[in-house]
Amino acid sequence: MALHCCNRQLLVLLLLYCVISPLLATATKRVAIFGASGYIGRHVVKQSVLQGYETYAVVRDNTNLDSCSEYFNGANIIKCDVTNEKDVYNAFVVDKPYDAVISCLASRSGVKDDSFLIDYHATSNCVKAAKIFDAKQFILLSAICVRKPLLQFQKAKLLVEKEILESKMSYSIVRPTAFMKSISVQLKLVLQGFPYILFGDGQLCKCNPIAEIDLAKFMLNCINDKSKHNQILEIGGPDVAITKKQQADLIFELLNKKPKFIHIPVGLFDLLINMFEWLGNTFDSKSLLDNAELGRIGKYYATEDMVTTLAQEKYGEVTMRDHYIKAIQNAGGEYDPYSMYLYDFLIDKKKS
Repeated sequence: MALHCCNRQLLVLLLLYCVISPLLATATKRVAIFGASGYIGRHVVKQSVLQGYETYAVVRDNTNLDSCSEYFNGANIIKCDVTNEKDVYNAFVVDKPYDAVISCLASRSGVKDDSFLIDYHATSNCVKAAKIFDAKQFILLSAICVRKPLLQFQKAKLLVEKEILESKMSYSIVRPTAFMKSISVQLKLVLQGFPYILFGDGQLCKCNPIAEIDLAKFMLNCINDKSKHNQILEIGGPDVAITKKQQADLIFELLNKKPKFIHIPVGLFDLLINMFEWLGNTFDSKSLLDNAELGRIGKYYATEDMVTTLAQEKYGEVTMRDHYIKAIQNAGGEYDPYSMYLYDFLIDKKKS
């Protein structure tokens, strides 16, 4: 009888240990998040606090957090010019080293100067500082599209990935397929009465995007999950990859609207790219050459697949259907700046 009672007590203690020990391990760890005010960065900050990490959110000097303050409750805010090496080093001057440094830095436009300033130079500053100040792990938010590097921001990301690999630090390089918001700009267009724009026959650019909250959780899992250390991790959402036409069909189904499309030939991108390239070189115009690069970005995201297929490369609970339902309730949702160029252009045209 006494032995049976003892065994029960041991079982209870073992169960308590299994529940509490991960929480204790998390609570003692200190995490710095660069690019914390960006769209993904703020989700990482919020999840880091919720998971019990001592969280330091590093934001730009001129960042106003009033509009997104709910993401930063419980986090320590550090203002920093990430393009200034000394400023970045000052962000590491704390009483003990960071257990993990997470970079969510990304250029806003994707053009050459912006990409190499942020995706490479600023992120490289963080990598060097993490190594000098003995951070235990560096986690980089990269992108799956660097597998086929045709664009300036992809080349910049690959350069910093190379530095991380050569740094001898423990690392996790996370390459998501795409964010849910990146596939949603046309939802807002359809809500405004526009037809859905398809490039070519609409069968291009398959994607299984990942929700922002799921991506944030995956990145933070890289801290304690040893199997994710010293790995390049390509990750997408739980869906089977679908084409732009299938995405459009899902939107019209959820809106209970008759499908309405405009088909634009992919060759139009080449025409515009070549025109801006020629004009930029002829008149030595950086602005025109940047427009050519924006055209290349547009073509890439209209034609290239962003897909993971293996079971271990799919993560999360939020499906595209879930995302679209929520976005419809929010009258279209929130979008990345690349997609908003198209939206703003078409809205202006409609008004005129």
